[in-house]
Order: sequence, then C-alpha cells, then structure tokens
Amino acid sequence: MPWFFWLFPLAFAVHNIEEALFLPGWSKSAGRFHKPVGEFEFVFALVVLTTASVVITVLAGSAGKQTLPSYLFFAFNFGMLVNVFYPHLTATIVLKRYCPGLFTGVLFLVPTTGYLLLYGLTITMFCFRCFGSLLFHLLHWLSDLSRCFSQSAEVFKMRLRRPELEITCPSFATGQRRLERDSLRTHLPLAPVSIDPGETGRIGYLGLT
Repeated sequence: MPWFFWLFPLAFAVHNIEEALFLPGWSKSAGRFHKPVGEFEFVFALVVLTTASVVITVLAGSAGKQTLPSYLFFAFNFGMLVNVFYPHLTATIVLKRYCPGLFTGVLFLVPTTGYLLLYGLTITMFCFRCFGSLLFHLLHWLSDLSRCFSQSAEVFKMRLRRPELEITCPSFATGQRRLERDSLRTHLPLAPVSIDPGETGRIGYLGLT
C-alpha cells in the first residue's frame, strides 16, 4: 500500500477534531443544514467513523485493485470531498457565518482526497460504473450508521442514569440487506456486516413509553 493512503484517515481525524470542538454548539442554530446534536453523541459517532476510516484504509491497502475494500476507500474519500462543499461551504455562504469543519476540510481533505481519487483513477483501482452505484448506497448506509451510534450513545447514558430500566435497540438488519442487494447490482463481493440501524434508525425504549 502506498504510504500516502494514510493521509486520508489522518486528514479525516483532524477534520473531525474541529467538528467535535465546535459543531455541536453551531448545530443549535444551523437550521436545515444540521439538526441540533449533543456533544457526547456527536463525538461518539465521530470516533466510530474515524476508526472506520482507518480500518477501510488497511483493508484497501491489502486487497488490491477493484475489490470491495478498494471501492469503499475511494467512495469514502469522494464522500468527504463532497462534504467539504456541502454542507460546510454552502452553510457558511447561506448562513453568513463560519461552519465548523470548513477550514480543516479545505486545508486537508480537499487536497488529500482529490489526489487519492486522481491516483486511484489513473492506475484503475476503481471503475466509474461500479463506483457510482456503490458510493450512493454507501453514503446512505454511513448516514444511518452514524445516527444509530449517536442514538446508542444516548441509550448508554440513560442506562447509567437509570440502570433498573430495560432499554433495548431494534434488530440491525435493514442496512445489511441493503448492502447485500447493492453488492449484487455492482457485482462486488461483500463481507458480512454486523451493525445496522434497522428499519427506521430509531431506538426503542422499553418501559419508558
């Protein structure tokens, strides 16, 4: 694996640090660009996604060209490149105030992801047909996964406050089925995934309703 692949999780981590410090407060008045989010839940989700970027980088470096880990790696890069422009840059322009994450996004993510995508395209590590389909569904899955982990953090805090209550999450099946279906469409291999946000992405609170 080329050493510069590691620039992506590093840039992503720096970007997430800026968001963790300032975005929860900013989100309270962000309107349609970001729903209000608690600091603990948001940081928890960022830690999970940052860890995922490291794991995907390791897998992509060892799997070779046009494999599922390779597509996941470059789809993740493309998703974060788009993320710099929307919502960060767009929110900054529309709201006329700085959106946390824009500075580190422009300084680190744009050049890093841009270079890696160009490199991957040049040496044919991915093809456009499979890449576009997988990217669309991966972004949906990552969004659901992030929401699921944020809600799981809320459950964890509630358990600490009221351990006598039984608090459970629904089965994690829908996202796995979605990825399996999409892998068939793109003719890519798919390893089992054990975490999924469920049909609605909600968490059930037994005994609280």
